[in-house]
Amino acid sequence: MTAMSTHHRLTEPRPLGSERAQSKLLIVAYQFPPLGGVGPQRALSLCRYLPEYGFEVHVLTPRNGVSHTYDPTLLNRIPSCVQVHRTITPEIPYKLRTTLWNLLKSSPRTGIQGRSIPPAAPGFANLVQKAFFPDPQRAWALTAVRAGVRMIRKHAIGTVLVTAPPFSSLLIGVELKRRCPGIRLISDFRDEWLEFYIGDVSAGTSSTARSQAGNAQSRIVRESDVVVAVTPSSLERIRAHSPSEPESKFAYIPNGYDTELTPSGLGTQNSRQGAAVLASPRLPQEKLVVTYLGTVYKPNSPAAYLDALDRLPEEIRSRFETRFIGRIDPDMDGIFQNRRSSIRLLDFMPQAEALRYLVDSDYVLAAMLNGQTVVAKIYEYLAANRPILAVTPSRGEVARLIRETRAGWSAAPDHPESVESMLRSAYAAWLERRPFQPDRIAIKRYDRRQLAGEFAEIMLRGEGSVI
Repeated sequence: MTAMSTHHRLTEPRPLGSERAQSKLLIVAYQFPPLGGVGPQRALSLCRYLPEYGFEVHVLTPRNGVSHTYDPTLLNRIPSCVQVHRTITPEIPYKLRTTLWNLLKSSPRTGIQGRSIPPAAPGFANLVQKAFFPDPQRAWALTAVRAGVRMIRKHAIGTVLVTAPPFSSLLIGVELKRRCPGIRLISDFRDEWLEFYIGDVSAGTSSTARSQAGNAQSRIVRESDVVVAVTPSSLERIRAHSPSEPESKFAYIPNGYDTELTPSGLGTQNSRQGAAVLASPRLPQEKLVVTYLGTVYKPNSPAAYLDALDRLPEEIRSRFETRFIGRIDPDMDGIFQNRRSSIRLLDFMPQAEALRYLVDSDYVLAAMLNGQTVVAKIYEYLAANRPILAVTPSRGEVARLIRETRAGWSAAPDHPESVESMLRSAYAAWLERRPFQPDRIAIKRYDRRQLAGEFAEIMLRGEGSVI
């Protein structure tokens, strides 16, 4: 990468002054309440804080968005000043879609009376994948583009910010720019697409689809005024794929945590400075409680943690209790079988309830096997004031974040002895009641109110935190 310019962070909301042309913003977000999980949080935080910077915020989102998790309580966090426009998406329910896709690409199965059921032809599965490129949510474009153009013209919107995944939303942004060329288009990549999402999350993607995705990303970057990524590594990958684009087009704005949280949880807002009242230490208990929050799937498999826990002596292992809160991908069910330690699988729950479990923990567990990606839940871990146990590459983004904030330990998943050593260290610290002393100033850098200010600067001046 080329040299990095200084990344300026706002600490105070400031008025627009005379810059009215860019004061009206349309956020295009498929993942938005009542959809649950971590996906909606970035768009939701922008809705909450950008009005403080003088923006009139509109949101375009599906009326019947499809997801494996829903959290209607998040609807209460949308400010009344934000205008949310919902359109129908002609998609089938999540479970049915998943079942049909698995039938298309699965291996032969045993059916009624022991008869073998052959899988659908792989070629047909590729045709389906091509038809719904880059993802099934592409169907939403049928109503979203028309509604978006109407909203841009009716409300004189100057800036459109599209946040993805799903990555088909970014193509909606490109089409809005084509039909309304005067808008400023900001494409926000919450995940790196070509290597992490296709390579790790959707490992079965065909080579044709991978090539299509590369071409689509090049077009998205070319047509965007600003391209945002949530980690320096992800931004580097996106830039490397479009080397002819100017450096000034790219910006790094990380994910973060929200200081205005429920009474059950992580803090309350104390002035516009974004100071968080962090959760107090947990009282001594008989068990050392470790909590994992979020979906368990291949890229963030906790298998290395569970394996290391099984290898610990009984007198240490028996003191651990690990709780997993969130959906578990069916392909990952097996990693929890026949374990020697205490494990509680608690399934997905609304954010406020999950946060109560976080603050009632001695440690929080993060797992990310891809070095360029930061699991978004880790920022809530930082706000929860609980030390982090991370299983992740030693030179990756998660390990860097933990070193920067002094928020816990990390160990590489391909070094079993280091994971076991991490757990022994955590156990000793718990047993001795050592105080947890993270870098509070470093953690406050990830306050979503301040991050919204960085988006505001990009939209008002066309200047981002360039890397």
